[in-house]
Amino acid sequence: MEMVLGPDAVDALRRSSALVFGIGGVGSHALEALARCGLGRIGLVDFDTIAASNINRQIPALVGTVGQLKAEVMAQRIRAINPDCQVQVDTRRYEPGGFGALFGPGYDAVIDAVDDVAAKVDLCLETRARGLPFVSVMGTGNKIAPEFLTCTDIARTETCPLARVVRKRLRSEGVTSGVRVIWSREMPRRWNPETAVPGSLTFVPASAGLLAASVIVRDLLARAGHLADPPRAS
Repeated sequence: MEMVLGPDAVDALRRSSALVFGIGGVGSHALEALARCGLGRIGLVDFDTIAASNINRQIPALVGTVGQLKAEVMAQRIRAINPDCQVQVDTRRYEPGGFGALFGPGYDAVIDAVDDVAAKVDLCLETRARGLPFVSVMGTGNKIAPEFLTCTDIARTETCPLARVVRKRLRSEGVTSGVRVIWSREMPRRWNPETAVPGSLTFVPASAGLLAASVIVRDLLARAGHLADPPRAS
């Protein structure tokens, strides 16, 4: 990392923290990336247990971990990657209005990787009101091409059904912009049109999680004054 960012930037990340909601295909990859970037404190929020159907896309999901709490398994993995990281775990379901209690210890940035629309909207509103570095990941199911992912203001989203619903809910709260989201321009595909349950492969959720972590790490570095030269294409 020092070869890319320099020792001062690496030290700044060591003094930084992030809170991640949802440890599925998106959140687990975001968490692993944050841990490998050396963040000093990471919070994990997820109530769910690992199912066999999670094995194709979620980092904590292995044959031997089925039935265990995702947050607990992921916390063990983070500690194995970075023993110096303070890992804080909450295994309750996030409910709208509960952000203050979870945010009690204070975090420098937040990633939303939950599926529940009400929780998603609440996290958007709470972090926006607090001026926190934040990114919310929209739908990654029924998609196979990560190259269509992008990060923009929610006002610029299209195609994504979940983003459409979240955008409408936010508008009802008087918010039409100022919420940063990761979303995909890929049209959802469905092998069986008769089922409403979304399917998922590892490619898009994992890539969205890595993109979310990258966005947040850049926020943390910029805030600490260590990203004067932002990424640019040739």
